[in-house]
Amino acid sequence: MAKNQLNPIWIEKAKRWQLNVQKDGQRKTFTSSNPSRNGAADCKRQAREWLDGYESKSNWRFNKAWDQYLEDTEPLVDIATYRQHKDYGRIYIKPYIPNKTMGEITEQDWQNVIGKISTIVSDRTGRKLSKKTIMNVRGTIANFCRYAKR
Repeated sequence: MAKNQLNPIWIEKAKRWQLNVQKDGQRKTFTSSNPSRNGAADCKRQAREWLDGYESKSNWRFNKAWDQYLEDTEPLVDIATYRQHKDYGRIYIKPYIPNKTMGEITEQDWQNVIGKISTIVSDRTGRKLSKKTIMNVRGTIANFCRYAKR
């Protein structure tokens, strides 16, 4: 159903507003028992959120998905690994990923991140990042991608 066809109907027998929508072959019903027009508006709001991908993580912005990744992996890994992922994301990954949705990020974007951090000169030592650091950032990216795929 197109977004402009969001017209809830009042079901008298059930005393509720009901709106049926379909996206990507999946059908969903939104209801509200508020008898006023606010109930119809509530149904429309819920349906729009669902249609706009509020529930679909492929439409999340990268920063939101990264924060969710850190939150979900914190209890599963030891504190040193968690801090490493958090720091690598803050220092090396987030600044180089444009403000894209998760569905728009390509392998080339990840390759560009690796390419850009391999030219970074450390403030402390005045040298480029070590091969090991770059490999660790790549591992963090791979872990995030595995998480995002699920």
